[in-house]
Amino acid sequence: IERGFFMKNSCKTIDFFFFFFSENGFVSHFAQLQNPYDGRKVHILKGGPGTGKSSLMKELAKAVQPFEEVLECIHCSSDPDSLDGIVLKQSNLSVIDGTKPHAMEPEYAGAVENVVNLLSCVDHIALEKHREEIVKISTVISGYHRKFCELLKCANVMLDANRKCILPYVDIHKMSKTAERIAKREFKPIKETVGEEKVRMLSAFTPKGLITYQNTIKTLCKKCWFIQDEYRVCAPVFLELLRQKCKEAGYSCYVCHSPFKAKDEIEHLLIPQLGLAFLTVNKYEPMDQIQPSKIINTTRFINIEIFRTKKQRLHFYKKTAAEILQEAISMLEKAKQAHDELEQFYIPNVNFKEIGQICSQLQSDILKRYQ
Repeated sequence: IERGFFMKNSCKTIDFFFFFFSENGFVSHFAQLQNPYDGRKVHILKGGPGTGKSSLMKELAKAVQPFEEVLECIHCSSDPDSLDGIVLKQSNLSVIDGTKPHAMEPEYAGAVENVVNLLSCVDHIALEKHREEIVKISTVISGYHRKFCELLKCANVMLDANRKCILPYVDIHKMSKTAERIAKREFKPIKETVGEEKVRMLSAFTPKGLITYQNTIKTLCKKCWFIQDEYRVCAPVFLELLRQKCKEAGYSCYVCHSPFKAKDEIEHLLIPQLGLAFLTVNKYEPMDQIQPSKIINTTRFINIEIFRTKKQRLHFYKKTAAEILQEAISMLEKAKQAHDELEQFYIPNVNFKEIGQICSQLQSDILKRYQ
């Protein structure tokens, strides 16, 4: 190891999603990594399918592990086995796949972002011979993604009908008091400033179904509160109350949004400073790998008469939503199959030796930041 490098004893790896397809179309949280005032450097990879972006990031992740305490791996919701980014805390640096659909462009070129062009390693003349097939398959993939968004929206109509039915029977005051008692017990004030929030996704719909990175929870949090909520009526409100109390007490946290409602519904709250997590648990996310420290069944906040009088209606909407979601996931499966076909046009026409040289240079530049 070169003089000037400081090596860590171990590196923890945590996994998140940053982008996904929602009922309102494509949603990305990559923009939060482009804050020009936090000193972060962002390397934006540009390249087509099969040009080695994910493999490059995996190699970089291995190279920096000796120098990082926590390595944040951002997975692709269209293919969770691939990486869309890595976020490095010690070097204050990110490497991001900035190609479609999560396109990212430099706003402060050179000063904040650096574009790494992998398309320079592609034989454009050879690919041009397959223009028609590439355009056709790309259009098919977009169609499958659009269909997924439409089906998710339909499923949410069913689930929202149940929520609207249950909500009038919820005791918001009782819920608020419970959240306040928990906050007083768990969030001892540490400073007057407001804690920092990072928006992440622990869960996302993928071609493999709804995936939740429970390993991330186990790595960051030893104490876990389960918020049991089959209808997702109380948990988002309860977590919003806890989120605000956490900020006021001065703690930083990961605010994890729901794959059902990507923009306005909190699903999980992780507070690494306290080793504490508040997790929504239900049929879709059973959290079977996590041992709960406390369990709150949200039916305690609901007049259970609603479940007796409208049991059939609630069951019908819930069952219908589950069937629609299954069909939606099949659209992601088909999109992944089509994407694999698309890669077959690129892979034979990529100079991976040149890709390796770019990776080595980028790796060298990144390691210098640890000096």
